[in-house]
Amino acid sequence: LDDNARHRELDVKVDAGRSIAIVVIDKENDPVANAQVFAVADAKLRSRTTTDEDGRATVALPAGEAATLFIVPEEGPFGVHRVARESEKGRMQVYLPRTPSSLLIRAQTTNGATLPPFSLLMRFNGDLLPLAVAEELGVQLMTDANSEARLENIPTGSYEFWPYRTESEAASIIAAATALVAPIQVQVKTGENKIAVTFAAKVAARR
Repeated sequence: LDDNARHRELDVKVDAGRSIAIVVIDKENDPVANAQVFAVADAKLRSRTTTDEDGRATVALPAGEAATLFIVPEEGPFGVHRVARESEKGRMQVYLPRTPSSLLIRAQTTNGATLPPFSLLMRFNGDLLPLAVAEELGVQLMTDANSEARLENIPTGSYEFWPYRTESEAASIIAAATALVAPIQVQVKTGENKIAVTFAAKVAARR
């Protein structure tokens, strides 16, 4: 579109997809109202919705594809629920984690120096999080001035991270993530978790 063409009509083919019904339940076995639900398939955000006062929601998913639901309550750690290619009959029960955990990632060079801030792509239990979803989960996926990234209020499980600095780097990692081994891997257990990540220090060229 420009000054000479301010209007254009396009035919867009829309896949009807499929819908599944869920109810989100907390550690006290009570329904969770106002929880955000994100549907992710093939590392892309496909739909989002919010549970009602009874913890119920209807989620749109691509037809014939497996998907993962990320559930973000107003309080407590986020939950994850995998959905098979074929929809289950009835309303799915999605349980949130009972106990929150935390993870501190401390980065440094081989000579002990701090690093300029960088961002992290995260894969949780085998599912790569799109950047938009990671932001909604409320986790800090960027190191601070002390070369530390703190992930608070997260569930236990397998976490993998890729450092990156630019959007193009992130896009390249996402495109090839299924075939890549993440350079940072940690099994988060209940409570506080800490890991140190060491990067090779750059050696100044001699003249």
